[in-house]
Amino acid sequence: MGRDPKGIAGDEEFWSEFKSAFADTEIVDLSYCIAGWMGLGRVAHVLGVDAACAIPEPVSA
Repeated sequence: MGRDPKGIAGDEEFWSEFKSAFADTEIVDLSYCIAGWMGLGRVAHVLGVDAACAIPEPVSA
């Protein structure tokens, strides 16, 4: 959605598989949530919050 919205919109294989797993109402809800989190991520990046609150890399055993 973020990198190639037109590409995903026209990807019939993706939509066929996606619609076999989710109802239309679930797709709308999921899309709304994804768009909200993408927007918040961009705001966090603009404000520099993502750098100030970085998640550390996992420690290898």
